[in-house]
Amino acid sequence: MDFMTVITFSLVTGVNDYAEMLDATVTAVSAAAAAVGVQVGMSGAAALQRMDNSTA
Repeated sequence: MDFMTVITFSLVTGVNDYAEMLDATVTAVSAAAAAVGVQVGMSGAAALQRMDNSTA
């Protein structure tokens, strides 16, 4: 079986837990995150969804 590791980064700040991260606004993205459609200004939840869809 082949496995591919995908590392994609987006940054949210000022959060204390996972729930706050989902509601927070993305403030920076890596080139890999941008390549899968993550954009500054979107929610953490939306960014996670884009990154999750990119590994399917």
